Amino acid sequence: MRLLIITQRVDQRDTNLASHLRWIEVLASMVDEVIVIAQSIGECHLPSNVILHSLGKERGLSRTRQLIRLFRSLSQIVPRVDAVLVLMAPLYVLLAAPFVWIFHKKMFLWYAHKRVSWLLNIAEKIVHRIFSSSPAGFRLASGKVIFTGQAIDTDFFVLDTTVERLPGKIVTVGRVTPAKNIHLMIEVVAALKERGAVVQLEVVGTPVIKSDAAYEHVLRGQVLALGLRNQVLFRGGKNPSEVRRLYQEASLFLNVSSTGSLDRAVLEAMACGCPVVVANEAFKPILPSEAFVPSFDIEALASAINLQLQHPIDGQVLRAEVTAHHELRHTLEILLKEMQSL
Repeated sequence: MRLLIITQRVDQRDTNLASHLRWIEVLASMVDEVIVIAQSIGECHLPSNVILHSLGKERGLSRTRQLIRLFRSLSQIVPRVDAVLVLMAPLYVLLAAPFVWIFHKKMFLWYAHKRVSWLLNIAEKIVHRIFSSSPAGFRLASGKVIFTGQAIDTDFFVLDTTVERLPGKIVTVGRVTPAKNIHLMIEVVAALKERGAVVQLEVVGTPVIKSDAAYEHVLRGQVLALGLRNQVLFRGGKNPSEVRRLYQEASLFLNVSSTGSLDRAVLEAMACGCPVVVANEAFKPILPSEAFVPSFDIEALASAINLQLQHPIDGQVLRAEVTAHHELRHTLEILLKEMQSL
């Protein structure tokens, strides 16, 4: 099987989309050839049967020139592949559709986010199947959707009992953006400080767009205003190995995201046996009640964190949930089986 993957970025240094690199690597071990079209390509080391095509964003090409490169690549690649898989970007479904129709190919979309845009509505009508992590991650009514789990690399994100967890160390990992509600986490740290708890929150991630950068500026001001300079630290982006180490040494992972989908960072932390406190509604069905807070109430979050710091959930229990329902290779096997069956 020859598979074309269309995605935004391929770069092991990318703190938001680095997981796509592992997807490509594993898929390459399961098919004859993987061809990737990405808006930009950075540092990566992939198997010899992976061919990369960049649209040139990393070299500063204009959107018009990127679009021309996309159409040229699609015209050359689509005729010689068996299927097209678009990752998270419905716009690329629309742009690739004419080539898929002309050459009579099958196109598929992976999408895991609660947002239902007009682009997603159109893409749903074009693709043959849609894959998503859970019902919370795909909220458009469709008979085409298949729920597969979140595809976590449990061979990489592992529980390491030789690493000692640092008392009071709380981490959160992901894009710095308003949907992550980091301002609420800072308020929780302030509430914990008032209770006499000795904690430190490390915010790991970077802004992606201008509004994200503005949000980070507000967060830093909030930290100073609340006198939390020593309790809240902004660590910037980290590579996957550094993030894994944080999961393994933290006493708690905190997520109060309003994305409404299964944030992969929570599952990665669970795979590393890290206790979690989550207010994201998508996690209610899979977490023990003491780890899930059904609102963004500051005092309720502070109480749940105190409980987990004193009596943490068994890390093996958390890891077992991920390995049973969200393991990377199993998820990709479901995708491939469905793509080959049509």
